[in-house]
Amino acid sequence: SAGTYWDFELSIAANPALPDRSLYGGYIVVTPDDGGPVYRIPYAGFKGDYQSTVVLTPTANGFPWLAQIVGPNFVNRPAGATFTMTGGDVPNFLVHLDHLSRRVRFQVFDAVTGKAWHNISDDEYVGRNSTPGGFFAFTWDGTTFKGSASNPSEILTVPDGQYVVKLSVLKALGDVKNPAHTETWTSPVITIDRP
Repeated sequence: SAGTYWDFELSIAANPALPDRSLYGGYIVVTPDDGGPVYRIPYAGFKGDYQSTVVLTPTANGFPWLAQIVGPNFVNRPAGATFTMTGGDVPNFLVHLDHLSRRVRFQVFDAVTGKAWHNISDDEYVGRNSTPGGFFAFTWDGTTFKGSASNPSEILTVPDGQYVVKLSVLKALGDVKNPAHTETWTSPVITIDRP
């Protein structure tokens, strides 16, 4: 009845026969002895280690790619490539995200000295690809930013030279302080040679 409170403890465990990474759920049904209304409380769980979910999956195409547009197509450049940064001749990063991600960040580093040139993009709460072979194409126009994506403190244009781009993906519900919760990929060398 109104104003009545119940206090009880309940433990829920996944069926041991379920394979790891299975979802399970149901309802807790509370039926009062006094004929009062029946309450149904939904619950759901995940069996296993949620952080074992792999986000950066290669698919049949072997993603991620450093890609260059040739005609109407993206062409994989696993040995690196030179870009003029004019027209459509800019680096593209093709990535398949198999699961939701807390953060997806692309950072630029000098390939020779290792000097950080800051961020190309830094996105939070990124969705997954909708198909098993689908991909996202991230384009780099040769600029980077310091600070946050929504409020950059400085925009930089990297000079001609050789760079690598590091992709970092913090998994859903991941802890940024735990390296096991972040997946990374480093691109082949990108040579910028403007006309």
